[in-house]
Amino acid sequence: MSDEGSHSDDSGVEEMLYRDLADAHCHPHDDENALRALPDTKCPKMCVMGTRPDDWPVVEDFVAAAREKHGKEATPSFGLHPWFAHLFAAPSASGTSEDDHDRAADKTAHYATVLRDDRRKQDEEDVSLGGRSQPVFVRAEDLPEPIPADLWMRQLREVLHRNPEAVLGEIGFDAVAALRTGPYCKIGVPRGSITSTFCSLDHQRAIFRAQMRLAAELQRPVSIHSVRTQGVLVEELKLLMDEHLASSAAAVASAKRFSSSAAAMPPSVCLHSYSGSAETVESLVKMFEKAKGGRRSKRDQARFCPEDDESEGDESQDDEEVRPRLSTPEIFFS
Repeated sequence: MSDEGSHSDDSGVEEMLYRDLADAHCHPHDDENALRALPDTKCPKMCVMGTRPDDWPVVEDFVAAAREKHGKEATPSFGLHPWFAHLFAAPSASGTSEDDHDRAADKTAHYATVLRDDRRKQDEEDVSLGGRSQPVFVRAEDLPEPIPADLWMRQLREVLHRNPEAVLGEIGFDAVAALRTGPYCKIGVPRGSITSTFCSLDHQRAIFRAQMRLAAELQRPVSIHSVRTQGVLVEELKLLMDEHLASSAAAVASAKRFSSSAAAMPPSVCLHSYSGSAETVESLVKMFEKAKGGRRSKRDQARFCPEDDESEGDESQDDEEVRPRLSTPEIFFS
């Protein structure tokens, strides 16, 4: 075989190998040079993650350019990343706009509730990096006004509606991500020193839960970030899964169709860069398998998946077992 023929064969194999390659989680829009490098990027598919309202338009523009100019199969994703959760007010228990604005209006009270100074955590991080530093704490007066919950939730809903194929993410929890001081880069990320100030997990839970409920309502997949918070993650997913299963059971009991408005879980969640224990994986898999365990008759299936209910069917097949789509969320690890 000639060298030319061998080279042609190698190119064909390489093209075949890359054809189905996908980057399930990336932030290329953070790099101003990333778009220029796209033509040379062999990965044809990517899910581009947004982290806060400031970068959601950047994600939209990047994805549009990746598709239209470079032929990439790019999927946008929009959400509040836990690293920025402290900058946003959590929805109030009543869910009223007035309460949300009141909570965000008192800047000092907001940050006093949301932020935690913890020198011990910083010591652990310093040791892991091979050194120690004097503690630096973030002051409320150095931070921007918190964004009211009704505002950022409305913005998130709007950007998801504009992009019906979009994922909701990146959301989740981080127990070790300390706040940084300024200066800020062009896309609003602080690039200064790491401090000993952290966002409370209670606040991260509230922000996470609000976004998960929106993803369930809109039936969007979710990308989840979780660093040293596996217990919190399992607790939150179990709470939402129990609520989801109770809603689906109630729909069957009352002979009503199960709609996305009754869902408490999105259709799927993906834990990216998973670093938890094997035991946590087992626990999560069992939780989601339990949701798949309940089998329904065709009559119940019509209530859960009205889009499949196009024909009357045969009454004799009413008891045939099928799985309701909306009642069986899935979990993935990447």
